Amino acid sequence: MFDRTLHNWSLIIGSLSFIGSIILAVFLKHPHFYTIFAGGSWLIFDYLNWRWNKKSLLAYFLSRKRHKLFFGFFILATFFCFLVDYLYGVKLARMWDWVDYHWYHYLEMYLFMNAFYILSMHELFSLIYSRLALVLSDRNLFHWQVNSRTQRKIYQLLVLCGVLFLLSPLYSFFLKTEYLLEYVMILPFLGMLFIADGFSGLLGGKLILADIIKVNFLKILSFILTVIVAASATEALNLFAHEWVYLKMPFQSVQILGVPVAVFIGWLPLVVGVIAVINFIKNFERVRFKKNIF
Repeated sequence: MFDRTLHNWSLIIGSLSFIGSIILAVFLKHPHFYTIFAGGSWLIFDYLNWRWNKKSLLAYFLSRKRHKLFFGFFILATFFCFLVDYLYGVKLARMWDWVDYHWYHYLEMYLFMNAFYILSMHELFSLIYSRLALVLSDRNLFHWQVNSRTQRKIYQLLVLCGVLFLLSPLYSFFLKTEYLLEYVMILPFLGMLFIADGFSGLLGGKLILADIIKVNFLKILSFILTVIVAASATEALNLFAHEWVYLKMPFQSVQILGVPVAVFIGWLPLVVGVIAVINFIKNFERVRFKKNIF
């Protein structure tokens, strides 16, 4: 009964938030629509996942035994978003800017927006994956096996590469040059994916990258469709509201409806990366309860 009530209310609140964000963006041209858009989208997607797939991140994190787990997710999400989005994207590379943002808007971003975004991307991916799974088989085109020692080295290498990728834009700060910086900025997004996946592997869990490398058409198509749906809706609404602007992107002149094509390309590693973060959290939970960590 509680589960049904929870998700019925999540659908109501999510729908009101979603509709309200569209009114704010399209009709009122309000430059602060995205937090309630992301939050509303997450709650709607979560409800649909609960109805269709009996899965729910809302119920997952509301469980009393997972409160500390959610706090860990929140800290991890805030760290990645603050480093890559604000310190790198806004301050160092000056590739985009959040229009008319004051300190309390950034507080809202790091308390709510980033978490809502990550949760909504995972729920949207799960929805698309579950629908495609009705017509496509979940199998890899290529198969290979390596021993446990080699696997561990691969996972450690992934984490190391991820850290290097995550820190790579700092060359601009130390060398006082912005040469190729807008191209290097793709690496921190990949770094987030590599770090999350590497630690998932070390914890004995499945890797997001493994399905991509082994060419799992169902997973790859699900990622691509998730990006198309999410990026199109988000960037389209921002054309009205202008909550953020793109200042310096690779191939800046190549655009779709005023949005640089590089933005849509960057959405792919970003979406896959944040899904990998949720995957890592779930793998950590499995090990945590098995080994009674905190």
